Amino acid sequence: MKLTLKNAILVSILLLSVLVTGCADSPDAQDNAQLEKAPLSTQLIKDAIAKDDSVVILYFYFAGGSPCIKQYNILNNIQAMYGDKVTLVPLEARDFESQQAWNDYFVRGAPTTIIVTDNGYISNKFIGVKNEPTLTEAINSAVAQ
Repeated sequence: MKLTLKNAILVSILLLSVLVTGCADSPDAQDNAQLEKAPLSTQLIKDAIAKDDSVVILYFYFAGGSPCIKQYNILNNIQAMYGDKVTLVPLEARDFESQQAWNDYFVRGAPTTIIVTDNGYISNKFIGVKNEPTLTEAINSAVAQ
């Protein structure tokens, strides 16, 4: 086959259309990401998710790290504000039991905060220190789901 300018343009358009449509996220893929079932990696996580009408906050941290302490204080304030409607599950990096959860939730840095709906689905994931308004908005969104 002789490669003419017309054929080269057609092949380029075809390749470009495959690349563009192959790389775009479909709306269904974005919706399903929020419907991912939370892994039940530890007994603490299992117990927290089993509670009725309670949003679960999984908090992955390194003990003694300044950002981790700051985030933990914010999360404690939020838990006090919501009472029994929120369950905080701290998962320290050096704790043997918690290490499986770190792997199952693909946590690669601390602090990481994951919000789980009362029916056990991951609603939000935050890496780094997040302020109280950001986290309360995410919790309110998880309650509505």
